[in-house]
Amino acid sequence: PTSDPTMEPTEDPTSEPTTVVPTGAPSEVPTSEPTVRDVTTDAPCDISYSITITFRVTLIIDPDVGDNKRALMRGCYSAFIQAISVFITFDEEYCVALVEFIIDLVITSSRRLLQEDNLYEIEGEFEYNEALNDAFFNNPDIFTNGTDFGDIFAAILEDIYVQNGLVDENATITVTDVGEPILIEEPKPVEGGC
Repeated sequence: PTSDPTMEPTEDPTSEPTTVVPTGAPSEVPTSEPTVRDVTTDAPCDISYSITITFRVTLIIDPDVGDNKRALMRGCYSAFIQAISVFITFDEEYCVALVEFIIDLVITSSRRLLQEDNLYEIEGEFEYNEALNDAFFNNPDIFTNGTDFGDIFAAILEDIYVQNGLVDENATITVTDVGEPILIEEPKPVEGGC
């Protein structure tokens, strides 16, 4: 890492890049298929569980313009993986997909008076496989109530969003909810990794 990070690629990268594969353009309507997937294995993967994370953030960009929503989604996905990696080694057998990403403008009476239109509530729904559920989300020694995970997720996401020019350098992201893991009734196979 450098003391002055830039958005430009370097000639001598310091680490292996993470591959993120978009599987469809973001839209105003939530998607039903994974929008961002981490390619960690070539083997098929059965998605068996889902969890939602809801957070509030003041953006300095319009999420509906250009690739801004995609940048927000990629940052959210990356923060999810990195936050898990604080607790456990993210093994190649784990599969994760960001399947819904809903952005809502927060409007309160005091905000209407100030005419501030940049506070958003964002909900990301992640689906993942049984191996990750057993190692992390269903492990009471590691994932107790989501509070520690939510705080770590928020701190990582702040850094990512600042580095990508999506929020002010003094921005604070507040996780308002980390849902409970939910078993998906019929697991979904995902070919070529998740």
